[in-house]
Amino acid sequence: MKIEFDRKFKRQLKKISKKDKQLYKIFLRKLDLLKEKPDHKSLRLHKVSGKRISSWSVTITYKVRVLFVLRKKSILLTDIGSHDEVY
Repeated sequence: MKIEFDRKFKRQLKKISKKDKQLYKIFLRKLDLLKEKPDHKSLRLHKVSGKRISSWSVTITYKVRVLFVLRKKSILLTDIGSHDEVY
């Protein structure tokens, strides 16, 4: 499945790539896993409820999550950050 990034996500990811190289590397590995095997248990994929009901979430690290929206032929990554930042 094709992965796309919205503008906000690109800005957030750019900050992470400069600030925390290790987290960025983990993100890239998890992104590959999301493309190849989205149901892998380490991603902890789940549907988000509440005000972001159309979003899905995957775990990057214990503290960092990525939110995304499923489209017909792609996944649009919309937000990355701590649990409190993205929910």
